[in-house]
Amino acid sequence: MKKKTFTLRNLSQSNRFLQIVAVIVGLICWFFVAAYINPDQEAEYMVTVDMKDWQDYFDLLGLKIIGEAKESVIVNVKGKRFRLSQIEGEDLNVIPSVTRIDGPGTYKLTLKGENEDLEFLSLTPNTISVKLDVYSTKTFPIEADLTGLTIPEGYIGKDHTIFPKNISITGPDEQLSRIKRCVVHYNLDKPLQKTTTLKGDILLLDQNGSEVVSDHITTDIQTASLTIPILKIRELPFVIRFLNLPPGIQEEDLKYSLSSSKLEVAVPTDTTERFTEVALGYVDMKELEPNSVFVFDVAEALPDNFENIRNIENVVVEFKLDNIERKYINVEDFQILNQSSDYEITVTTNRLSNVLIYGRKDILDELTPGDFVAEIDLSSREILPGQFSTGVKIYAPNKSMVWASGDYSVIIHVVEKEQ
Repeated sequence: MKKKTFTLRNLSQSNRFLQIVAVIVGLICWFFVAAYINPDQEAEYMVTVDMKDWQDYFDLLGLKIIGEAKESVIVNVKGKRFRLSQIEGEDLNVIPSVTRIDGPGTYKLTLKGENEDLEFLSLTPNTISVKLDVYSTKTFPIEADLTGLTIPEGYIGKDHTIFPKNISITGPDEQLSRIKRCVVHYNLDKPLQKTTTLKGDILLLDQNGSEVVSDHITTDIQTASLTIPILKIRELPFVIRFLNLPPGIQEEDLKYSLSSSKLEVAVPTDTTERFTEVALGYVDMKELEPNSVFVFDVAEALPDNFENIRNIENVVVEFKLDNIERKYINVEDFQILNQSSDYEITVTTNRLSNVLIYGRKDILDELTPGDFVAEIDLSSREILPGQFSTGVKIYAPNKSMVWASGDYSVIIHVVEKEQ
């Protein structure tokens, strides 16, 4: 078989070869025209301008953007074909002119394009609107609007309290100036017989009572609680107690009168069963005489959450002890109670002279010094070696309706026992 010889003439007569050459020549011609004869081209892009990108600049002026400030702009540019083929709309710099902004207000800003290697032919639209204002924080008192409050017979209502008392509101000055009151509405549909706490939403109202609603206003709290104290009216008797009451005397043996025997008070509903009386205080038997008069302050006797409805300030207690006389005796019998086993304790006082004794006349006539004892109770005293003065309690263990008046003391000698 004869081998086929490859020659340039054969190649030039090949259709496939001629097609490839034609394509290459066409590309070379297009590149030449584009690069040297007509290199520039126009193109259109969509660019989004958002004024929030300029918030850092507005912060320097103390301003905040109010509402939306965004615009879609059709941008026509002219540039090198090769350059235009490489960019998207986000690569174009379309910026607003902000130099004339000097304070709060609504501005219409001119837009312009800035890319060094491009010519901006048109921008549609060529402006953008932005509203700016100063943001402030103001504090308002919270008011309660309460309807439907009724209190049944036998109860009283106290001034209600709202918590928290104030609300802090942050927003544009223009909108803050519209707010005149901050109110919480509460509604009750039945009488109250106990202290009640209600919770409600805080409404921002203008001067006409209409609610101020804005996406640009924020508050530190949204709700407030209203507490309505309810007290129950009760009538409680006054009572007194006795201090240093001798064993031979019962409280009912001591006759006295009160300027007011009972008190009308308003008490918290959760404590009504625990309180059955008003204890005015103590009468010390050491101070009691047949016609003694004691004055007690009612306010000191009442708990803080009780209300004195009748405003009785004082109660006078008058004693009328008939057939009571007085007598002076000497006491020589000293008894030491609760002494320490580590010490030897002796009373160095020989006697207590002229101790004033009150009692019923028929008993006083038969009393002798031997009927009385002076007790020295060391249970609440620190015991140390040496001599000390200490108080005594004087009474007649086997007699009734007699008591010692006044304070008395003796000297004791304390010696540590040898081990």
